[in-house]
Amino acid sequence: MSLSPPLGLTITVVRWLGSLATKKLFLNTYRRSHELWAHDHRLGAYWEKCGDHLEYSLHLAQHTDPEPQVSKIAFRAKSEEVTHLSLIFEAESYTARFQEQVSLDYVNHKAIVWTMTNIPCQRFFRLHDGVGIRFSWDTLKLRDIRITLQSGRELTPFDMLTSSLTHSWFLNSKWKFKWGQYWNLDAIYCAKQTLVEYWRFSFGMPRVRIFRPYDSSDGTITLAQAVAVVTRPIAWAMSKEFVITIQFWFALWSGLCQLNDESQLQWCWRKREELTDLNENT
Repeated sequence: MSLSPPLGLTITVVRWLGSLATKKLFLNTYRRSHELWAHDHRLGAYWEKCGDHLEYSLHLAQHTDPEPQVSKIAFRAKSEEVTHLSLIFEAESYTARFQEQVSLDYVNHKAIVWTMTNIPCQRFFRLHDGVGIRFSWDTLKLRDIRITLQSGRELTPFDMLTSSLTHSWFLNSKWKFKWGQYWNLDAIYCAKQTLVEYWRFSFGMPRVRIFRPYDSSDGTITLAQAVAVVTRPIAWAMSKEFVITIQFWFALWSGLCQLNDESQLQWCWRKREELTDLNENT
């Protein structure tokens, strides 16, 4: 008498093996794509002027952040050190306002970070009253900025202009929830789009193209036109979305290519050549 395993156990094992294989195949690329996005959006990536003596940088918490989802603001002095800094960070939504009192002492050229616990995480809400999508807050402003310089001089209090959020993290970026967290896939989509552009506009096409406002041909077919008759159908097939996906993952899994800092596929041996040149120069 033969015994077959229970159906529920079989499904569980298959799902576990599928999840393990998926993680092995995709995790490193997802992590690389997310690191490229985080490099341009983390606290300190961009600095804005706060008067003539300070600069500030923001990281505004969003629901794709890992816990704890809190916003942070950092300040640093541009020249003369600041003995005391106080201000009100104000965020405003469609229906409410949120304020955080910030007070810092001895601000110098090294960034000093303040965690804003009163400012909610950026989330989106699809309302049903005709206003469409709304977010937990949409604008921010630094109010009542008071600065005391190291020399003892107190500057006249001032406000910054109101800034409106673009919410590009939600409206433009590509995200995927996998293995318990959100991953930004902008670099992956950018690399795929570069492949599409190659097949559509570069493959089989002359490096230098001349466009005329009128047709001056005498009916003869040039070499470039003859080549295009063959290459254009190939380019059309190779630029299809599912074919691009196969090309992209094969390039990575085969070890031939990797994602570079410009979110493009790069031959692995080119990276080794660059490292060799760098070592020789140093």
